[in-house]
Amino acid sequence: MHLFPHQSAPISIFENHELATIVLDYKRECGRDSVLQSHTTVFTDCIDGSGETTLQCEHLLCLESGHTIVKARTMWRPKKTNAMGTLTPVSAGEF
Repeated sequence: MHLFPHQSAPISIFENHELATIVLDYKRECGRDSVLQSHTTVFTDCIDGSGETTLQCEHLLCLESGHTIVKARTMWRPKKTNAMGTLTPVSAGEF
């Protein structure tokens, strides 16, 4: 369950962005046989404090009855590219 926000983001986000931050807000527990629903809302591009364009998503993991189990908010920044146009890995120290 800890990875659900990362796994529920649309594939188009993964292609051009990398996860920058995640905030989880646990509301309640669920049982082993609980039926869960995952919902993700993508917000329009935002400019963060460094002037970089980012995407924000709100994720909900709910019981079939509609009660929220976990709320999450993720922020995605553009993947860095080098002069050749290829992706450059970002180290953990750059977060």
